[in-house]
Amino acid sequence: MDQTLARLKTSRPDSYSSTNQEWSKLKQAGARAGYFAVYSDDRAACPGFSPESSPGPSKEIGNLVVAFGDTGEAATAYSSGAFGVSPDQAGLAGGITGADTGLGKNSVRAFVALGGNQVYLAYWQHGRWLTYLFAEGLTESDGESLTKAVDARL
Repeated sequence: MDQTLARLKTSRPDSYSSTNQEWSKLKQAGARAGYFAVYSDDRAACPGFSPESSPGPSKEIGNLVVAFGDTGEAATAYSSGAFGVSPDQAGLAGGITGADTGLGKNSVRAFVALGGNQVYLAYWQHGRWLTYLFAEGLTESDGESLTKAVDARL
């Protein structure tokens, strides 16, 4: 996460502040380490990618995995929400929550239209891990398959 923040500070100062604030919130909740990766079929989209950026015509995936000291810390952090995702509000906005997601009781996933593009979002706790996945330009089925693949690695 420190490398991601350092890159954002110079490439996307507007995203740096909110990302740093969210990361600080997770660290206060007990986060020990975090890893963020961006994947895209358009290399130029990667440096500017953030969940706050406008969806583009490319296929893009952002994935954050955060390690906590134990399951309790991760569960508490999940309940507090992160990076604009509140588990309580996601269910009200048409997202699927809990066991129905296939990711356990502390999970939410949604497939929504945003800025004219379809956006897939998943946010879940798996043991001591908290994971956030954001994808643009994929089908809902692709998003679900991707989420299952990430979850299997935790």
